[in-house]
Amino acid sequence: MDKPGNSEWERVTTLDGARSFDLLGSVFHPGGKLLASTRYNITTLRAVPSGDIIGEIKVKSGFFSSYQVVISFSPCGKLLAMGCPDKSVKLWAVPDGKLLATLTGHESRVRGLAFTDDGKHILSFGEEEILAWELQSGRLLQRVATKGTITAYSLGGKRSLLAVGYKSSWTSPVNLYSAPSLEHLNTIEEPCGRVNAVAVHPDGNLLGFGDSTCAKIWDLKSNRLIGEHYHRGQAWQVCWIKNATMLASCASRRGWGCPAVHIMDTHSGETVGSFNWPEACAATGVGECAGKLIVAKEDGTRYSLSIPSFKRCGTISHPSRSPQTVVSSKWCVTTGDSAKSGQWGQTTIFWRP
Repeated sequence: MDKPGNSEWERVTTLDGARSFDLLGSVFHPGGKLLASTRYNITTLRAVPSGDIIGEIKVKSGFFSSYQVVISFSPCGKLLAMGCPDKSVKLWAVPDGKLLATLTGHESRVRGLAFTDDGKHILSFGEEEILAWELQSGRLLQRVATKGTITAYSLGGKRSLLAVGYKSSWTSPVNLYSAPSLEHLNTIEEPCGRVNAVAVHPDGNLLGFGDSTCAKIWDLKSNRLIGEHYHRGQAWQVCWIKNATMLASCASRRGWGCPAVHIMDTHSGETVGSFNWPEACAATGVGECAGKLIVAKEDGTRYSLSIPSFKRCGTISHPSRSPQTVVSSKWCVTTGDSAKSGQWGQTTIFWRP
């Protein structure tokens, strides 16, 4: 294992050329020892951190690309669900890749998947529809049509709360449903412009979301805004960090006086931290890994920030201009094009703090 000049982060595995793989749409297994990635019609299961292939799932029908296929592990890790462009949801056994069931009923291609915490149901999201399925029988329980294109969703909390943001002709509200019944509970009309991201708090009483200008925290019990931060650009991503006591958000554009990354206290909505850089480039993602906040920049640099000071404590420098990144509680994985011996190729790297 070689150690680059990046404080605190160790380059554990490097995969070059044909051994590398795309991270777009990749998901970690709940146990953290597997990583599933999809390219065209093949979904690959890889060991973490070696990157060795331990199983492959091939789909024969139609042309599949990593931009169209969505995947999700069940909470127990024994199932891998795949949303396909042929409007079906396929359920596979892990790790042997045996097809267990095919769920059909969507009127458009499947854009997202979410298992309930008890692992007994799965929700699938189309362009403008949400379907709820019972896994044991494969029975369709409920279908709900939205009034616009679904742009973001989050399922979680003690109440199995589903938050769905969508874009209609005039408004961009967030609808709240009970899962798996899909009973409509409330509509939040607060978002401004497109809803880019939503995150249900683990206790089910708070909702974080990012829209065209701001990141916001909404109290679901009192149905009121707790706090917001003006990003001067699209708030692309929001996530709960430090045991869900804070909400981190990142913006598509940084401007004078407006940090690219912002952190709010969960209950007061007050600012507890922010992070910026002198270069005129935006943040493309945030996520928590090993107690650190990982911030992805569009120039390819990944910063590691300590919590709760949010000061830079490390850098993950992938040899690429704009690498893809996926994080788990213990690992950070990056993939991107890199120049080697004068030729461009792809490199995937597993990092740990």
